[in-house]
Amino acid sequence: MNKLRLTTVALSALILSLLSSCSQSPTAPNQSSSDLIQNSNFEMNGKPSLNSWIYDTLLATVVRAGPDSESTWSLQLKSGWIPQQGFAQTYVSGQYGPGVYAVSVWVKADSGSVATLSFGRWSGGKWVSPDSVSSTVPQWLMMSIVDSLSPSASDSIAVCLSAGSTELTSRAVLFTDVTLQRLQ
Repeated sequence: MNKLRLTTVALSALILSLLSSCSQSPTAPNQSSSDLIQNSNFEMNGKPSLNSWIYDTLLATVVRAGPDSESTWSLQLKSGWIPQQGFAQTYVSGQYGPGVYAVSVWVKADSGSVATLSFGRWSGGKWVSPDSVSSTVPQWLMMSIVDSLSPSASDSIAVCLSAGSTELTSRAVLFTDVTLQRLQ
């Protein structure tokens, strides 16, 4: 019951913050100083970079594209041939104890492709109850997840971006402005 209550409060706070930002352009990314992810927009010193991300070197590239008229860098992931997946993953350590977290990312999927955002606790080299959300929308769209986590001091919070796998034609997905915030 307490987890449900925390999730409801966090979701309400997220909805209120989204509604209060409606006066901004609906496609303008929101960069926040409380972002826990390093290199959330795939650039360092104005140059494309995948620093702090673990990724498939054959399926991941950084391209100039974004929801604000292509003036930012984005991660382009291609779907891999089954069982290989186009993915990029980053880890945030130093967060422990119960908390409510919100993760979001701007995505754009090629026709027929699936963009997936997953996040959760990473413990002992594996996911512990990850949450995921997916999109097939070919226009820029913000995907987000709000959930409560209780990582221990030895755990990390993992964020994974994926273009999935395919048996037919490899397709591309764009990701930019990934944010992870602790709400409570």
